[in-house]
Amino acid sequence: MSDETALCQAGMTARQYLIQGIREIDDELGDGYAKTHPELLAAMIQTQAMDYGSASLHVAIAGMAGG
Repeated sequence: MSDETALCQAGMTARQYLIQGIREIDDELGDGYAKTHPELLAAMIQTQAMDYGSASLHVAIAGMAGG
């Protein structure tokens, strides 16, 4: 993947995390909750990104190990 492609993809991924985070928080805690609690939304987005990074690393390691 080129640097330009990775940069464009990063923005789309961040947007998806934002949209999904708002939807999930509002579904769980009530409509508009994410908007009034941006610190919770930020933590949700960080968690999504860390989870994706961990999963990607796991796949890469398993591929190198032949698994």
